[in-house]
Amino acid sequence: MQLLAHRKHVLRANQKNPEVYTHGQILPTNTQEPIGWAVEVANQIYVESALPELKHEVFRDLFPKDNFSVDIQNRAMTIARAYQGMVKEARVMDDRLRQRKPEDQQPTVKITTLKGAALTIQRMLDVEQGDEIWRSDGVQKDWVLGIERDGKSPEGLKAAIVTPQGKQAMTSGRSQTIGFVSPESIEQYRLDQRVGISGLRIASPTIEVFPPLRIQHDLDDRIREARIYLEGAIDQIPEEERMAYASGRMAIGSGNCGFG
Repeated sequence: MQLLAHRKHVLRANQKNPEVYTHGQILPTNTQEPIGWAVEVANQIYVESALPELKHEVFRDLFPKDNFSVDIQNRAMTIARAYQGMVKEARVMDDRLRQRKPEDQQPTVKITTLKGAALTIQRMLDVEQGDEIWRSDGVQKDWVLGIERDGKSPEGLKAAIVTPQGKQAMTSGRSQTIGFVSPESIEQYRLDQRVGISGLRIASPTIEVFPPLRIQHDLDDRIREARIYLEGAIDQIPEEERMAYASGRMAIGSGNCGFG
């Protein structure tokens, strides 16, 4: 009897490879399924077409070089960068969610200080005393939030809620841990350097509870929002100026200029 061996799905492993369909490189596939058959057909068409590989710079001559001002060029780049930033952010988030990190499958809490600093608390723990954190929203004048080091993880920082009846909890060891500060917040505010042995206190924090990240994010919706932004920005440009915007965009760098 021939044993069936698991084979790595090379199509999925290479679907985001930027080198695919450039310089003669096809998208590999090794499965017998509709998507694999479609890729095989696309590969054959690509190989038989033998189209020359051209850098985007060769198309710049299609755009006039003297029909735009510095102001138009700057405005064009502002629109292009905003659109590209939205698309990049959506794809980065999608890549993260594909990793199925436990903290992305759970609700998160945003803590904002009186000075406007915003920390994300993730990996939420079951909170005692009636799940007080989940029933809170807005400014909590009677709260003190403590940020202290996690003894089990030298790099980690845990967040503890301290109510008026227990303001000495940070020093007495009776603090009620609710979760852990996200790595992004630790890096942004350099908390690994600022939080010492005695911890850090945040008085009267503003609390916002958010659903799991996987529920908040949908790649198709984010790409659609980026496209709507771009189309809306283009609609604001007078028809007679759009070629100038496109020329200004192409004169600086690569990518889809988005005007026309």
